[in-house]
Amino acid sequence: MNLIKIYNSFLEIEKIIEKVTDVGPKTVPVDLLIKLQSSYIASTKTLVDFLLVRINTKIRSEKDALILYNKAINSMEKIHSLQYYFHNWIDEVDRNISSAEMFKSWLTEEFTQVHPDINKWFDDIIEMSKTFKNQFLSEDGQKTKEPSEKSG
Repeated sequence: MNLIKIYNSFLEIEKIIEKVTDVGPKTVPVDLLIKLQSSYIASTKTLVDFLLVRINTKIRSEKDALILYNKAINSMEKIHSLQYYFHNWIDEVDRNISSAEMFKSWLTEEFTQVHPDINKWFDDIIEMSKTFKNQFLSEDGQKTKEPSEKSG
């Protein structure tokens, strides 16, 4: 039952993505189209995130889970390929790093004593984000770096 319910949810998300893909600048002003797609993108990404968690917690069959994970990936690819949607991964990672650094400095200003583990957790988040950025994102187009040899 969960498989069918989740699968049908992905089909509905795909219908929504197709609707917004079919809307073009000839029928809607570009600035309105960008706002419309932004709303669709935020909503559909949230739904896909929720369904991924649901797959992980409710689907016991590896075969069923694989089918649903593939649907999730395909949905995210469609979301990211919308004509007026440009997702800059580097900027997002940089914003996350800046936010973590800001929150860490805010803690030391706001509280007289901050447990050392909390500062370490912020450092871990910042370091992980920087490492991820260096491993997967290039400054010239955000392309995933190709592995030097095929992984098994």
